[in-house]
Amino acid sequence: MKNAILCLALLFSVCLAPHRAAALTNTCTNAQDELASGKLGAARSLAEIFDIKKEFPGCAGGGLSEEISDAVVVRLAGHWNQSIVELYQRNADAVFVAFVLQHIDATTSEADLKQVIGHASSSCPVQSKAICGRVKEAAKAALSDL
Repeated sequence: MKNAILCLALLFSVCLAPHRAAALTNTCTNAQDELASGKLGAARSLAEIFDIKKEFPGCAGGGLSEEISDAVVVRLAGHWNQSIVELYQRNADAVFVAFVLQHIDATTSEADLKQVIGHASSSCPVQSKAICGRVKEAAKAALSDL
């Protein structure tokens, strides 16, 4: 009986090992990096940017992470009304909000960060005051890190 249990345990661990290894080696090929970068350039919302990060998790470090940050801040700076509505509507999605706030960072343009701060200070819908405050603080922190 013990031998049967040991055989089953060994068989189970051997069968699962390749799946675990694949999950742990979440890498990004050059082709995937280029595809993710191209998709970022065409993204028309914060949600699309977030989806690209989820689609290419192995590519989310390094240069692509900076591209994601740039896309987030440019989106907020240039499409404030749409972006703040989107953030407000998805405010219950803590992962999405954290993603956006995390990517408001010092790898982005000083001019865009200042524009985001300006929008958050003067163009915030009443129902979005809390999320505007969080965006403004993230942009201020990024600006101070430049």
